Amino acid sequence: MHDTAAAFGAAFFRCYADAIEGARILEVGAGDVNGTLRGCAPHHSKYTGIDLVAGPGVDVVLSDPYTYPFEPATYDIVVSSSCLEHDQMFWLSFLEMCRVLREGGFIYLNVPSNGAFHRYPTDNWRFYPDSGLALVSWGRRNGHNIRLVESFIGRRRRDVWNDCVMVFGKGDTPRQLSLIAELFPRSLNIRVGDRETFSNYCEQTEDMTLQAWVTQKLGLAPTSGGNENQTIPFGTLLMSLAEREVALDATERAAAERSAAAQAQIAALRDEVAAREAALAAATAGLQRAEAELDERGAALQRAEQQIIDERDNQADVLETVRAELASARSALADRDGAAMALAGTLGRRDAALAEAQNELESLRSAARHSGQQHADAVDRLRRSVASLQHEAEERTAAIAAMQAELQSIRNQLAAARQVSRSLLAALRAGPVVTPVVDEPVRHRRGIFHLIRLWARHARL
Repeated sequence: MHDTAAAFGAAFFRCYADAIEGARILEVGAGDVNGTLRGCAPHHSKYTGIDLVAGPGVDVVLSDPYTYPFEPATYDIVVSSSCLEHDQMFWLSFLEMCRVLREGGFIYLNVPSNGAFHRYPTDNWRFYPDSGLALVSWGRRNGHNIRLVESFIGRRRRDVWNDCVMVFGKGDTPRQLSLIAELFPRSLNIRVGDRETFSNYCEQTEDMTLQAWVTQKLGLAPTSGGNENQTIPFGTLLMSLAEREVALDATERAAAERSAAAQAQIAALRDEVAAREAALAAATAGLQRAEAELDERGAALQRAEQQIIDERDNQADVLETVRAELASARSALADRDGAAMALAGTLGRRDAALAEAQNELESLRSAARHSGQQHADAVDRLRRSVASLQHEAEERTAAIAAMQAELQSIRNQLAAARQVSRSLLAALRAGPVVTPVVDEPVRHRRGIFHLIRLWARHARL
């Protein structure tokens, strides 16, 4: 691998692959004949090399150069350097690269645009600045959403090769850290995207430019005539040309190193900005959560303050009620104290009366002990009187029963007399007729009144 091919490959990985964590990389034509891109890949990547023959750097040997044994959208990056000029149908290989590339991935191609005929096993093609657009048209025609990201013709260094560098993207790709062309600003015919215009536009190849410059310095006519017009020794001219090329190479290498350092610093700054933005976003989210929490706490504090005010009002009402009840209780207590004092006086008087009663009881007990016999005699007499009264009562009860029977008989007789009276009255009203029934009560009148007087005498007894 010549010097510029290695430099451009390393720049591609630095600009496009470093931002992809654990990138899956496929290299087409990976055999390590005089160098390979594997050593330039990021350390965290998963690298696969394919070629037509086994050898160092080759992981998979192809049985068909135009059919890759991988599923579609397997790889994040596909690279190929100094290979397609030996591919008889490179357009078919390009379609396979597009097939195995995932959406958002990149294809890097480095092929010569000049140089000597070198067979491996054949040497078929050179690529000019419009080759990138031609490959995009071919890929889209075959159904792949492919686009050109950048392309340019690199200047030579110590070797004779001018590389045609092309980077393609599939679908929406992430933003690269930098363009490779920005790291090599002296490159020729720089194209960014699909636009038709170039930066550092040059119709002649670097070989043609150097040949014209040498011809001018040698003082040769542009015709195919001899070298009669040579004015500068050829050895001196070659030495001067070599010195200038060395100085130019050193200048370009220093510029590339400064650009790489600047890009690394830019990448570090971007990472720092991203980290700070993430920290700021986290801090903003935390601040929003804190503000929401403060709002909630403020609302809770307001509710608590209102609750305290309400409780104070309720406590004031309760305190007034308690004070009123306390005053009432004090008044009732004073009344009770008065009543207790009165009760104490009453109890004192009762105690005194009880003492007097006890004294009297003792006196009575003493008197009772002396008059016990008299009391027994009196009780005996009383018992006899009670027995006599009970006997008399029984007699009176019997007399009452007899009088009640006689009274009922009198009532019956009175009822009969009333009936006779009614009959007599009716007869008197009808005429002066005297019936024997009228005289019947008269004959028995003495007997009825005699019974009444007898009942009244018993009642008085």
